[in-house]
Amino acid sequence: MKCPSCDTDGLTGIYCSNCGARLTPTDEVNNSNSETSEKNISIENEAYVIDKSGYLQKREVGLTAKKIYIFFGIIAVIILISIINNTNQNAVKKTNSPETNKTQAVQKENPEELYNKGQDQFKQGNYKEAEQTFKSLLNKYPNSNISTDAKKMLDSSVIELDKKKNKLLENTTSIYDEMDDVTIIVPKGYSTKYINTNKNINISPEIRVTKFGLANLIITVGFDQNDWIFTDRVIFKADEEKFEWVIDSLKDRQSQVFMGGIAEWIRKISSLDKDLINQMEKLANAKDAKIRFQGQGYRDHVVRDDEKANLLLFLELYKCYQ
Repeated sequence: MKCPSCDTDGLTGIYCSNCGARLTPTDEVNNSNSETSEKNISIENEAYVIDKSGYLQKREVGLTAKKIYIFFGIIAVIILISIINNTNQNAVKKTNSPETNKTQAVQKENPEELYNKGQDQFKQGNYKEAEQTFKSLLNKYPNSNISTDAKKMLDSSVIELDKKKNKLLENTTSIYDEMDDVTIIVPKGYSTKYINTNKNINISPEIRVTKFGLANLIITVGFDQNDWIFTDRVIFKADEEKFEWVIDSLKDRQSQVFMGGIAEWIRKISSLDKDLINQMEKLANAKDAKIRFQGQGYRDHVVRDDEKANLLLFLELYKCYQ
């Protein structure tokens, strides 16, 4: 700095070392101080910007987390609504299902309606169904004004059912197996001990009745011939309709070697196959009824009239036990 009184130059400090006058800062010093001040302000601004940036980043992270929570919350609400809708739809379907409607219809039937229904079944020769209808009437309405008539019709149904069963049994052969406590019923002239399928008979019915009166219809399809087929499917044709049995070779298919050929057969039981009765009714009533044993090659068989007759007989007899 330069002293304003004695013009001495190159001084530092507050007072002149030559004359003692107070020194006045020059523009250079002012500029230097100004630059220093500006640098300090700049540093403070940068620190502020950094702090602000960190705050903004933290705020942005917070907003992102909130968005994620909101997103998953919406998804959860949508899933919940979907589950509720599906539950309601299933409830509506169940309510409108044929089984439910049938049950509701039976529950709504009054004594007179049940009585008339039983009479119609009796007139049509469906004595087992009539018996069940009159039993239902008496269980639900034991004190109705037609209960006496219902009891008479129930007794008549049981009597007529027994007559019908005995009439059908005239065309069968049966034996009681005391070891298994079952009665084995087969078409008249057929064996009660052995499989009845052969070269000509490829389908054979059988009924087994336990000592408790429970019955099963058993259908055997099979053949005798010179060569193996190793049947893995049995295809049935009843006029224009086809259906098939898929065979598990280890569990379902039975076989035997005998002098002059081999035998393969498959047995289905009504209590284990809910479609069996319906399938056999279609086959027995078809004008064009055929069976194909499919495997390593195949064998076709046209169902004969006597085979159809045996199926119809045993389907009717089976209903007498159900």
